Amino acid sequence: TPFVKPPLLNYPATLINHITLPPFSEQIVEAKVQHNNMIDVLFEPNPRLKNKALFIASALLNIENRRIIISIINATNRQQTLSEGTKLGIATQISSTIGVTIPSDQLEERIPTGKACTVLIPKGKEANTSDKLNSKNMPITTSHEQQHQCRK
Repeated sequence: TPFVKPPLLNYPATLINHITLPPFSEQIVEAKVQHNNMIDVLFEPNPRLKNKALFIASALLNIENRRIIISIINATNRQQTLSEGTKLGIATQISSTIGVTIPSDQLEERIPTGKACTVLIPKGKEANTSDKLNSKNMPITTSHEQQHQCRK
C-alpha cells in the first residue's frame, strides 16, 4: 500500500502519587509517561480536569526517567483529591530536527542585487555557524560558503 501508518506519538501522562489539593492552591506533581525514548514533549492537559476547576497549563517539557513535572491549580473553595494513575493529560513527542532535501537543479541564489548587499562577510565572522549540541547530544552545524552582509 502507498500509505504508511504513522507511529503513535501521543502518550498518556498519569499521576504518580495520590494527592489532595487544598482550596485555592497550586501544587507541583510528578506524572509518568510510558514511552522510553522521548526526551522533549508537548504536554496538553486532560479537558475533564477543567470541568472540576483543576487547571494545568499546556507546556513543553523535558522527560527524565519517564517522568514529567507539572503544576496543578485548584480554583475551587473545597479540597480536591486525585488518585494515583489519574490521567492528567497527553504527552506528544516533538521532533528536535527537521531535514529538508532540495535538488541542486532547483537552487537559486537569493541574494538581492545592488549596492546594499555587495559586501561579503569576512571569514571567521560567518553567520549561522554553531558547534553546539542539540538535546540528543548530536552536533548542530550550519554554515554557508558565501554570506553577504546587507546594509552597514
